[in-house]
Amino acid sequence: VAVLEGADVPLAWSALAVAVVHGALALWLLPRPGAERLWTAYLLIAGGFAALAIPLAWGAEWTQAVWALEGLAFVWLGIEQRARLLRWFGVLLIAGAAASWLWLLVDGGDSMWDARLFGGALIVAST
Repeated sequence: VAVLEGADVPLAWSALAVAVVHGALALWLLPRPGAERLWTAYLLIAGGFAALAIPLAWGAEWTQAVWALEGLAFVWLGIEQRARLLRWFGVLLIAGAAASWLWLLVDGGDSMWDARLFGGALIVAST
């Protein structure tokens, strides 16, 4: 862990680069018939790496916002593909985002109106 100390920004850029590569592969596969599952897999991998880049670049306070948006994407994809497991995983991520926001409010926030907490709360509530 000490080897990577202070390397949050380069790690964030690396995660974002991997997300862009997988997103480009997903777009490349989009018009091909029969590649729906592979397209979905690349898109989910891209979303996962993009979700990893945000807390690395901006800190753990943004984790709940990313989890809420990622959960919303899983719920949407589960509805679109009629996959119950994806929908439940999305709901679990949204619940985790709400729990993370509450933990940050109780443990580390000055007040609910702190900009990071309020922004995270708005994103969690909107999902």
